[in-house]
Amino acid sequence: MDVVLSGAVSADGLVGSAAVSTSRAGQGRRAPPQTALGPPRSQQGRLDSRVRGLKLTVGMEPFAGVLRDKQINTTVRITPNSQEERGQVQLDGEAFPYEVGRAEASMKITAVGRANQYLRKIHVPFAGKDDPSTGFVVNMAAQPADGVGDLATRYLDDAWSDPQTKDLAASRTAVVAGINVFERLNPEANKDARDQVTGAVGNVAKRDKLLMAIFGFLWRPTWVRKSGGGAVSWEELRRAYRALPSDTDRAKAVESESNWREGGKLPYGIFRETVLGSSYTRRAVDILSAVNRDVHILSQDADGGLVTAGSNVRGVLTAYTEILTAMGQHPLLTIGGYTFEGFNWTEGGGSRRAQLTVLANQLDRAVRAVVAKTRPRMLVAH
Repeated sequence: MDVVLSGAVSADGLVGSAAVSTSRAGQGRRAPPQTALGPPRSQQGRLDSRVRGLKLTVGMEPFAGVLRDKQINTTVRITPNSQEERGQVQLDGEAFPYEVGRAEASMKITAVGRANQYLRKIHVPFAGKDDPSTGFVVNMAAQPADGVGDLATRYLDDAWSDPQTKDLAASRTAVVAGINVFERLNPEANKDARDQVTGAVGNVAKRDKLLMAIFGFLWRPTWVRKSGGGAVSWEELRRAYRALPSDTDRAKAVESESNWREGGKLPYGIFRETVLGSSYTRRAVDILSAVNRDVHILSQDADGGLVTAGSNVRGVLTAYTEILTAMGQHPLLTIGGYTFEGFNWTEGGGSRRAQLTVLANQLDRAVRAVVAKTRPRMLVAH
């Protein structure tokens, strides 16, 4: 329905008269009813000619459009100053009925700044030329707050433990990482986000001959309507955000940009694929393939440990090399896990249920010990 209100405004408030005209979309043109003062439009014209001061006009979209998007596109115009404001009024009365939803498989990724990289052809020391060696391209996704200074160099310092392999580590190791943050709803906040990423990328330390590439990117969260439905467009979100009347409303709108570990908001798979599918990973694989018989891409957490647990402590890349060498033929995919001391998972190792029962009992006793120390009056159910 189109609704137009007009009247005169003075220092004392609204004066004069106001007229209202309505029409329904899709009903065609009809002759307006006559009145004693003439047709409504003529009456409106005479009223307009007598207006003194400011004229206020409010226009709203046809009702059919409101049904489509559940909001009323509204235009407010003030003359003679020719000021005009456009916005949306939500049918449910909520100024910003959107929230960050579960991440979708497709998501916009935007590169930020220049990469901090060293990807060059390498020379293998004489001792390693004839070795059937294995190289690793380590992939990671990280955030600026993860403490990224030694993100790459620690793979030379800690991931190789055998003295011989440690000497050749630089010819067998490459690190490719994508430092990222989410794209903000508030356009002004995006500059700070980009600066954080750029600063973190530049702060990752290099090491002589260490192959590495650290790059930055923004990812766009999936926003949905609180009332349900699929993702909404970024243009719709930004338009609704700009139309919010106050800083308080805008601050409330961005509250959804939090608690990222809840509700599947974080697109972990997209982070990994962005790094895995990057030109930097492909380049690193090509370089290591020239001096290693086999090259594996190893997906790691930015804060993940680099040594194995248990009594036989080794660097993680040394451990992987031993496992792959023992296989004879390298598999296309290797999935790591956790090693617990005192267990035997071989065919002759006894009942796995019995072994896991022992583990469960030990965990239960450990929890009880902590509870007894910190909450001595608490009852623990058996």
